[in-house]
Amino acid sequence: MAFANKTVDFNLSEGTEANVDAELSHELGNAIIVNITKNNFEGSLIVFKNYLATVTDDEPLEGLDVEVSGDQVTVTLVNNSVVMFRATPMNPSLMQTGYSYGSHAAYMHQVLNREIARGRVGAEIALRAGGNNSSVVNYTSIGVHIRDRDRDRIVLGWIRTFLRAGSLP
Repeated sequence: MAFANKTVDFNLSEGTEANVDAELSHELGNAIIVNITKNNFEGSLIVFKNYLATVTDDEPLEGLDVEVSGDQVTVTLVNNSVVMFRATPMNPSLMQTGYSYGSHAAYMHQVLNREIARGRVGAEIALRAGGNNSSVVNYTSIGVHIRDRDRDRIVLGWIRTFLRAGSLP
C-alpha cells in the first residue's frame, strides 16, 4: 500500500515472463494487471486503488504505471494505491491432490483479479477438504474470518471496518 508516490521494482527469476494485460487494464481504467508466468506457474501483479484507505472517493487515480523490461517489473504507485501479487493455484498433479480443476479455472482467476482491482471482492478464503488449516485474505473493508468449521459446514464471521459509497453489503 502506498501512502505517497512510490516506485517498486520486482526482479524476476531467470526464465520468468511478465507482460501487461493491455486489454484488461484498459477495461479497468483505474487498475493494471501484469501476467507473470514461468513453466507451469502463473500469477498476476495487480495495481489498483486502495479500497481499505480511510479517504477514498470515486475519482480515478492519476499516475499509476507499470513498465516491464527484461527481468524487471517497475510499478509506479501514487497515494492510496496498492500493488499485490496473486498466484494462480498450480496444476493439481503438482499439488498432490485429487481435485480436478476444469478448463474454466484460468477464466475464474482472471475474473477474480479483475474484481479485486475494482474493489468488488471483499475477501478470499481457501480451504482444503480434510485439512486443518485455511487461508483468509481481505481485500476491502470487510474483515472475514472462519468462526467454526465441521465436516461439511463452515460458519463465516465478518466485520465491516468502515462504510463507503458502493461498498459490499
